[in-house]
Amino acid sequence: MKTNEFLKINYDAGMPDGVRVHVGDEDFIIALHDAFNGDRKNWFEATRLLAEEGKKMFTKKQAHIIEAFIDVINEALQDAGGSPLKGLYWTSTEYSAARAWGMYLGSGYVTYYLKATNSYIARPVEDVAD
Repeated sequence: MKTNEFLKINYDAGMPDGVRVHVGDEDFIIALHDAFNGDRKNWFEATRLLAEEGKKMFTKKQAHIIEAFIDVINEALQDAGGSPLKGLYWTSTEYSAARAWGMYLGSGYVTYYLKATNSYIARPVEDVAD
């Protein structure tokens, strides 16, 4: 396990499908690879297709955590056989009925985008229950 005072990342054999990130009250597992082989989807399609697999996109709060620790998280993803997070990702957090938050991981740029017409990358996460 890699740790610092704010972040705990675990990618041992007990979690072969992702990297666990635990910061404060947030505890989640990031999938090793982008959903849909990295193909971009609009927010509605990405949300629906992930839900059909029992998965979801990371929240805006989780995206900020990922961005704050992007280098160590990407190193852990690659060490575990995954691909780094880089590019414009949807979050599951809605801004309005027509817009949702997205973040460009690697630069930290965050804003809201039209859910139906914009197509971006999605990376599944799984919340860790206490």
